[in-house]
Amino acid sequence: MPVKKCQYCGYRMTKIVYGMPTPEDHEKSNEFLAFAGCIIEYPAKAYECSKCQASLLAEFSPRSGACLHELPPRQREAIEVFAERVARAMNPLDPSSVFQQCRLDDHESFDYGKLIQEHTSLGDEFVISRCSCTELVVPLGSNLATLRHTTVCEDSPWDVEDRIYEAEVELPRSVADADIVELVVGTKMLYPMVEALATMGCDRDFCSGDPRYGVDSMLNLEGSKPYEDEDRLAYRARELRIPADSIEGEED
Repeated sequence: MPVKKCQYCGYRMTKIVYGMPTPEDHEKSNEFLAFAGCIIEYPAKAYECSKCQASLLAEFSPRSGACLHELPPRQREAIEVFAERVARAMNPLDPSSVFQQCRLDDHESFDYGKLIQEHTSLGDEFVISRCSCTELVVPLGSNLATLRHTTVCEDSPWDVEDRIYEAEVELPRSVADADIVELVVGTKMLYPMVEALATMGCDRDFCSGDPRYGVDSMLNLEGSKPYEDEDRLAYRARELRIPADSIEGEED
């Protein structure tokens, strides 16, 4: 049986075998070999880490990128907090709600086969909207996020079309590999996104956004950070059991 090491904690992963187990199979089961029976949850796991609960899917595991189902629960929680921080930095007045979902869970999609191909090739991502014309696309397993801006071009009164401009935002590392403390209370992952957003204005004729977004983003960069008060940071730290001195170190 091949030995798989967890990419997040380095511990040996448990191989999961599906199907009706025999009495001999039960005798063989141990910490690194488990028999799951005939009831298979989707997406099925091929390996699971008993230490950090990370997993590998039996099929559709991304060739590049990261899958939300395969991440350790604490990493998923930290990414959820980070996405909320980014949304608050993008629009301090009215931050958008960020819904994270694995592509494989979107069973109502009209083209589910395409979603499976995208997941297998690129993994998962989350999208944060600042306003009706600007959004940030953050892949879980890549350090390159995409800032997408849509504007309306009127070449003539009868010719109106959307034009999409995209700019890459380079992060120190991917959110799947980033340290939990950095995601929850740090600034190294957050600031490149805020800097990029501060330079991206809205088309006032077609966008429903507030013109103060850019000003607020610049104030955030200067350190006033209205979305990052001490009570909010302390609450996040307690939720994810992060030592208090980690917050003090980041604030310095």
